[in-house]
Amino acid sequence: MKRAGIFALLSIMVLAGCSSRPEIPVNDRQTLVMEASVTGAGISAENPDLSSQSGKLVATSTIYNEKNVPVTLNYQFYWYEESGLELHPLDKSATVIIPAQGRIELTAASPFLSASQVRLYLWL
Repeated sequence: MKRAGIFALLSIMVLAGCSSRPEIPVNDRQTLVMEASVTGAGISAENPDLSSQSGKLVATSTIYNEKNVPVTLNYQFYWYEESGLELHPLDKSATVIIPAQGRIELTAASPFLSASQVRLYLWL
């Protein structure tokens, strides 16, 4: 009997752990997430700046390439409401080539009226 009770308790704990996905809370210091390989490739970036254009929230970030070769970079903007909940459906990821010793500006407009926060995720 004890063995069955312990097994049931462990099963519930495992299922509870699987039901919630890990999230990174959004705050002013975590609006930009870059994989280590991005910085290793000579890429640096500014935190996304939020502005209102034509009634929509727009995020803009400048990305810099310090290397003497172009770098292909993947990126995705994630939008959040005031309470920090991620809004769905997610923006699609995109790819851009940053010229050698160059810079580009990434811009995205939120499709959500309730969006008030953004996170930019960069990877190679």
